[in-house]
Amino acid sequence: MIHILENKVLSSMLTVLRNENTKSSEFREKLRLAGFFLTYEILNGHNQAEEIKVRTPLILTTGVRINAPILQLVVMRAGMHLAIGGGELMDQLNIPFEIGVVDAKRLEEDAPDLDFDVDITSFKVPSVDKKDIIIYEPMLATGGTITKILTKIYEKGMPLKLIIASIVSAPFGVEKIEKLFPDVHIYTLAFDEQGEFKGLNGDGYIVPGLGDCGDRAFGTY
Repeated sequence: MIHILENKVLSSMLTVLRNENTKSSEFREKLRLAGFFLTYEILNGHNQAEEIKVRTPLILTTGVRINAPILQLVVMRAGMHLAIGGGELMDQLNIPFEIGVVDAKRLEEDAPDLDFDVDITSFKVPSVDKKDIIIYEPMLATGGTITKILTKIYEKGMPLKLIIASIVSAPFGVEKIEKLFPDVHIYTLAFDEQGEFKGLNGDGYIVPGLGDCGDRAFGTY
């Protein structure tokens, strides 16, 4: 299921991220802020909370505490700053969480029907059992990287919930994920449909998109 977050604050951040003239320092900062707000929406919509007692200066009353174990899964390198923003929110709210890291790279040789192979060179992820897993992947294009990661997660164990945090998503990849993993929730700031192949161009990039997120955040190398 896809959740498109649309409001003026998020739209203004997305506009800066789309702008080809945005410098890397500001691009990284807006990725971090986007991760903060995406994680806020995810926790509010999907994470369980328990009722607790709390004493105010005047009286004993009730409150809530988020209690489901959370695992951040960072798709490197582009997902790093997005995940940092989400981690900052959880730290400020005293929500404990773990972090897993995946190194994944799309193999750019010609692929029929934009079905690119993906090389996962590292999958350093703690136990996934009975955890809410938030996968930070700024660009959900063909869906190849995410579907491979989701497969490896299920090979490792059984999470509570699987949620993807992205900046821009294309129908091509979203449809693939919804078909293979219908229980996964996708949170995104934009659903880009202008590319001729369900939001993608012939090279498999999202249109209008925001370019190569990793290159723009880290520099081209």
